[in-house]
Amino acid sequence: MTQTQRKAPSAAARRKRDMAVHRWTRSAIQILFFALAPGLFSGAFNGVKYLFTQIGAVQGIEFNSFVVLLVATVVFTVLFGRFFCGYACAFGTLGDIVFHVFDALRSKTPFPRVKFPLPLVRALSLVKYAVLAAVCAACVLGVWQGVSGMSPWVAFAGFTSGSLEGIQTAAFVLLGFVIVGMIARERFFCQFLCPMGAVFSLLPVLGFSEFTRRREHCAKKCGRCQETCPVDIWPDADTLVHGECIGCGRCADACPMANVNLVALEKGGAGGKIILNIQ
Repeated sequence: MTQTQRKAPSAAARRKRDMAVHRWTRSAIQILFFALAPGLFSGAFNGVKYLFTQIGAVQGIEFNSFVVLLVATVVFTVLFGRFFCGYACAFGTLGDIVFHVFDALRSKTPFPRVKFPLPLVRALSLVKYAVLAAVCAACVLGVWQGVSGMSPWVAFAGFTSGSLEGIQTAAFVLLGFVIVGMIARERFFCQFLCPMGAVFSLLPVLGFSEFTRRREHCAKKCGRCQETCPVDIWPDADTLVHGECIGCGRCADACPMANVNLVALEKGGAGGKIILNIQ
């Protein structure tokens, strides 16, 4: 049989191939950022802490490197969604590595994955806002410096920078707790505890950078887009929880009907939608 006579791959085979390509591309980008810029998360959050510290001290705000990084990540998120979380954040990459390594080991044991009920997920997702509020309040009150040595992300930053000086034992204990959570659930820290994730989830995102689905064309009782989502959301831009989307694109890869797409432009006049699939 000649090459031209070979049977074209099925839609399922093409989807599987595309999923593998997207997965390895995303992993390569994550590893690159992890190796070259592991401090992006800490630097951006230092910008938040600096702003509230200056507000509490009633002092002027300088456009220093932390503020520049914070502004850059905020602008990037508004323009392109939370791709920083899904691709560039070293803490998020650590969570992916820990979860998938232990998930592979779990598959060889009789112990199943821990299933978090959706109401519990929604409740725990609010904790990161409390963490953000607590840190900002500590900065305003001028007490953050006294407790910052107990922060788990400070411990992580110490490991990546090769300097553990000034980091308290409690920080490593809390980091250990976070890693246990990462073993139990994908994107545990990002979804439940990350204060920068709380900031990003509250930002507006331009429509062309959102993953959306044509719900009227979905197969009944499918739900594969939500099942494969690491943060358990439907790719619906009009829902309150859409700010949790980290832009990983797994929902688009998993959809058997190709209904989930990255670009959705409202068509004027007729009220319809133009959907541009750029998976």
